Amino acid sequence: MGEIEHVAIIGGDRRQIQLVNMMEKCVDQISVVGFDQQTFPAANVTTCKLSEVPWKRLTAILFPVSGVDQDGTVESSCEETLKVTQEMLTSRATGCKIFTGIMTDFLRNPQVIRDVVCWMERDDVAIYNSVPTAEGVLMLAMQNTPHTIHRAVCTVLGFGRCGLTIAHLLKAVGATVTVITDDEVEKARAHQEGHLVAGLHQMEIPLSKADICINTIPAPVIMGNILQKIKKACYILDIASAPGGVDVERAKQLGFAAEKAPGLPAKVAPETAGEILAQVTLAVLNSEIKKGR
Repeated sequence: MGEIEHVAIIGGDRRQIQLVNMMEKCVDQISVVGFDQQTFPAANVTTCKLSEVPWKRLTAILFPVSGVDQDGTVESSCEETLKVTQEMLTSRATGCKIFTGIMTDFLRNPQVIRDVVCWMERDDVAIYNSVPTAEGVLMLAMQNTPHTIHRAVCTVLGFGRCGLTIAHLLKAVGATVTVITDDEVEKARAHQEGHLVAGLHQMEIPLSKADICINTIPAPVIMGNILQKIKKACYILDIASAPGGVDVERAKQLGFAAEKAPGLPAKVAPETAGEILAQVTLAVLNSEIKKGR
């Protein structure tokens, strides 16, 4: 075993199950809450109730990617509602890290927030997640178009960590890809990758020719006036985090095949998504241990 003494994994979905499987080899003791129907054969993994968690002995607390609701409720698959309290968190051991997918008001307590690590705000997690995200995009595009992706005309709005990998995969299967972005560095990178490039103020022309449109920008970009310029056979997919960038309801009213699909890694590759969280979590904890030496 490693030097990570005790971790509590509280609530979640199939990603957390994979987290347990990955971390059991590197952690002395793991307490799992919210998976009453799940069997964990490793001797150092124990299922327990929230009231049985040894808060004062924990090295880390791992909440779901969905975070903790304002009233302390945590997503889980068990029948009993999981609800943590501020008293539980403030009683944890000094230096105990709290991992969560997203920051919520519940975790903004001054005594808590200094030790919070948000997976989804980290560049490494986003880059790792871009692969299952891109594969999920490809799967949805194949399911929702009557033609092959090979030789399809695609537009990708945004060329950050996910947009880059999505465009690369689409091009690899033979699509013609236009990247739409106003960021000059992203434009240069897209050009270097061999994609066509346009700014947001120029996007009407490439959108009017697109068979598939993928948005990764979490701000309103494809709204009513722009939707009027897109050909009706175009499949529109918005994978951006809230609030998204496509008026999907309006698109549907206009007759488009359109949908929102945030959080694709958990839907198309939950085991891989869990492995990514485990890899990053262990790296953070081991780094903290080295700092304390």
